[in-house]
Amino acid sequence: MTFFKTTLAALVATSSVGYAQAQDSGAYVGLGVSAYVTNPDSANGAELFATEAKLGYNFNKYFGVEAQGSVGLNTDSIQLGPTFTVKRKVDYSLGGFAVARLPVSEKFEIFARGGIHNTQVDIDAIDDGTTTRVTDTETGFAIGAGAQFNFDKKNAIRADYTYLDGTNAETLSLGYIRKF
Repeated sequence: MTFFKTTLAALVATSSVGYAQAQDSGAYVGLGVSAYVTNPDSANGAELFATEAKLGYNFNKYFGVEAQGSVGLNTDSIQLGPTFTVKRKVDYSLGGFAVARLPVSEKFEIFARGGIHNTQVDIDAIDDGTTTRVTDTETGFAIGAGAQFNFDKKNAIRADYTYLDGTNAETLSLGYIRKF
């Protein structure tokens, strides 16, 4: 009988530990929008918008990793002559990042992230009704920073800036984060 009680107590204790760990897994997902600003110092710069999804894992309150993907929403046009137009659109962007966080308070944290991205932009050159499509795919380093406001232990809103090397693009993102 003592063996049965000891085994039952051990099972209850280990299942409680597992349950507590499941409640604070460190995993999170995010959905939001991004503005891709290309050639920000040029008159030929573009503002392109995309939907964005993030999947991340925090090892502790200071360090984590995340994957990010986005798909373009709009096309930006620039008229370069009476019959010559260039249209640009973000086809997709994928990235993987290491994230360093600094909790400022229980509800607010700032972070920096660095990693790699692969971004594809479709460019249509239209000259007197004839369209030529060019697809530009760039892979490079990505670095950024941002802030996150935690409404509670599960829900947050996040804003971040990321520079995408090789694309002459910077992104500004705003999104919702759900922690698991």
